[in-house]
Amino acid sequence: TGLNGCYASHILLRGGTAILPVPDVLADAVVAPANCALATMVAATEPLSRGGDCALVQGAGLLGIYGCALLKSMGWQRVLVTDRRPGRLVQVAAFGGEPVPGEAMPGVAAGSVDAVLEVTGDPAVVPEGLRVLRPGGHYGFVGMVHPDSALDLTGELIVRQCLTLRGTHNYAPRHLATALRFLVDSAASRPWASLVSTPVPLGSLGAAFDDARAGIHPRVAVDPRGRPETVSGL
Repeated sequence: TGLNGCYASHILLRGGTAILPVPDVLADAVVAPANCALATMVAATEPLSRGGDCALVQGAGLLGIYGCALLKSMGWQRVLVTDRRPGRLVQVAAFGGEPVPGEAMPGVAAGSVDAVLEVTGDPAVVPEGLRVLRPGGHYGFVGMVHPDSALDLTGELIVRQCLTLRGTHNYAPRHLATALRFLVDSAASRPWASLVSTPVPLGSLGAAFDDARAGIHPRVAVDPRGRPETVSGL
């Protein structure tokens, strides 16, 4: 549509676009992912805001870590976070979660989890999520935004287990507003800046892609120029 790239000199904002002020207390690295990853997870966790005993987050990338922190703030007693790459689980505890390596998932008892959030993009994780989900549980899908995502499950399972399956794609302006408040309210208790790499110059974009592929940081920053005064939402 033109004039909408993150490195463009000008950005065209369509009529009705929500414009929210960025609190001065938030650093650039903390704010930058709010208008995508964090706001999306605010929307995905909204149905779970009453809290519960135990939730499972499938995926320890940025979406998973945000989801973990949000669930803990909502009063969930335990939030398990699993990932097939052990290195991605290192930061989970700092955001209130209990890391569960992929090979340890068989040890999680069947029917022991009240809610599952999928943020891996991999449909292969769904059978495991359904196994640990209790009857009447909630399964939220966030990561599988691609056509190679056919699910191996039956309608009978959904009906007999009285499951709720919910997909979340992006967010509304209210979710972005909640995301910004959440960052401010939890600034003292969560090391948000640790989730984003030291900025990489745009001329070294190849190194940024290498960093992203290696999974060293949940988000890789590329040459931010100046502090943004506003964050625009969908």
